[in-house]
Amino acid sequence: MFIQKAKTALKKYFGYDHFRPMQEPILESVFAGKDTLVLMPTGGGKSICYQLPALVLDGTCLVISPLIALMRDQVEGLRANGIRAAFLNSSLDSRGQMQVEDDFFNGNLDLLYVSPEKLLSQGFFPLLRKAKINLFAIDEAHCISAWGHDFRPEYTQLRLLKDQFPDVPVIALTATADKITRKDIADQLRLREPAIFVASSTGPTHPPGAAGPKPLSANPAFPPGPPQAIRHYLLPEQEIDRNARGKTQKPRHQRRRPPRRAQHAGT
Repeated sequence: MFIQKAKTALKKYFGYDHFRPMQEPILESVFAGKDTLVLMPTGGGKSICYQLPALVLDGTCLVISPLIALMRDQVEGLRANGIRAAFLNSSLDSRGQMQVEDDFFNGNLDLLYVSPEKLLSQGFFPLLRKAKINLFAIDEAHCISAWGHDFRPEYTQLRLLKDQFPDVPVIALTATADKITRKDIADQLRLREPAIFVASSTGPTHPPGAAGPKPLSANPAFPPGPPQAIRHYLLPEQEIDRNARGKTQKPRHQRRRPPRRAQHAGT
């Protein structure tokens, strides 16, 4: 039932008749209430994996992102397509923040994008219980892992989400994470038996006969440019454990980088 509603929303708001190959099983995982970890390259359609549940499920999807500019771009694109979206971060003045918070707590938003600092602030986090949240979406999830290439200490506090909201599913998304980093993301966020999806790109993105978009505002979920295929598979947690055992290596931010090679035109 939810998948059919998601397909309807996909057409209505984004102009597509078909999902990209990996999106439907991810959506099924989210609709089943499972914690989900998604590794998908930039441009692969990660954002649609939480934007559609936000439109289908009752309540608001809370999107945690460290990228203020990306928040603004996504919210503007979503609003142009008729989706109720807003963001909360340091770029808003106090009056603007109060208006967004009122809309959130009154159930007038489908998606709310927040920075981790804002989410965990003393003035905001305790009030989350007064709102109906259908999903936590953690973008740039590799930032929580010391093994990742962009570790951010404030992300480590996001483990509180599962402590305080055990019944709300979490979807963690990143474009880059090796097996050790993926396991660390799941552990740090305290995901419960997460479904883990790993994508790689090798060919056409949409299945044959997939319709192109109708004239809608540009959306990062379906960027322009030549498409690339998504190959997907479910990676069992046991496999991550096997690959992680016996490997002792320093977190990426402590590793020595090899000397850069000279770049030449045409390479």
